[in-house]
Amino acid sequence: MSLLQNPQSAYAATSGIVVTPALAYQRTGPYDGSGLNFYLDGNPATNIGEEAHLRRLSLVWTQSGGSQPPNLNPDPSLSWGRFPFPMDRLAGFNDYVAGISFDVNHSKIFVLQVPSSGQSNETAPKACMFAGPGTRVGLVSVPRAITFGMQGQIFVLEQGTCRIQAFDTSGNPLPCFDPTGSGTKQATMPLANATAQTVWLDVAVEPQGYLYVLSYEGLGTSPDDYHLDLYRPDGSFLARTDDFAAAAIAVDIIRDVYSLNYEVLQGAGTPEPSVSLWVPPVKAYRGSILSITAPSLVLQETPQTILTVTTDANTIIRLNGVTATLADLKTGVTATAFGAMSSSGVLFATQLFATS
Repeated sequence: MSLLQNPQSAYAATSGIVVTPALAYQRTGPYDGSGLNFYLDGNPATNIGEEAHLRRLSLVWTQSGGSQPPNLNPDPSLSWGRFPFPMDRLAGFNDYVAGISFDVNHSKIFVLQVPSSGQSNETAPKACMFAGPGTRVGLVSVPRAITFGMQGQIFVLEQGTCRIQAFDTSGNPLPCFDPTGSGTKQATMPLANATAQTVWLDVAVEPQGYLYVLSYEGLGTSPDDYHLDLYRPDGSFLARTDDFAAAAIAVDIIRDVYSLNYEVLQGAGTPEPSVSLWVPPVKAYRGSILSITAPSLVLQETPQTILTVTTDANTIIRLNGVTATLADLKTGVTATAFGAMSSSGVLFATQLFATS
């Protein structure tokens, strides 16, 4: 889909796709859509054996007597690299593409360095295979999703160990997490709120390194079963959003979160997938200010409920409707805070309104 074109000007590959394709795209590519965007072609009619080939997609809209949509039918004889079999998930970063398979017999990571130009199916470079099935660091246990960080780190979401593990593009474990604040970095981070009924669906990373993890509990038959968890770059848990019923997520470079929904739209006579832009829900917390110690304050919501609220330079603060700072507030006044609650019970305020 395109955010730059009329949503009603839908387009599709006219030839159809035999095997469900995994996608890899360049998040920081050129604005016109001419970056390194690929789908993995697993069509046995055009490939050798079980191999799957990267086919490059040009998403550029051309002008030829009017606006012409991109050509989503690339030459099947031109390959930008090959994998030993179709991948269930792909991720791209600059000239690297990495993939995983859901098949328990293929608990491995496949990494391909994309050539500068397309080649024949017979001579296209092969993806390198790393890791293997297992639970120790450097191995992967039932991988479910894969993504790249903005520094080229590969993050793998593992069902079997309820963790995320980081690798470099050579398949080496990459110590970049310190969820407990011990001062020693490690290549794995445990996933919070995990139970025996948790099914991990997807992982995405935004430019500052915050990780988004999508999951559901049990059978996943109700929206109540779905959750979106947010982790800090060090791997520590930050917050959870409930009722996030989606099959997959993507985060762009300005932190917009898109979800692939289970809902089906009926458009132009054919069913189409539904994609949503996620806006974090914001809850209001209202109470009397007990104390202020910059950059935080303490609110008493009820006689039994006391809440710590922290602010930063981006927090919007108003006193009696006028823009203010934390120093302008006094104890005893009534304040309403909006923001996201952390796992430690601290509210990170995006807005703070006080009345005296």
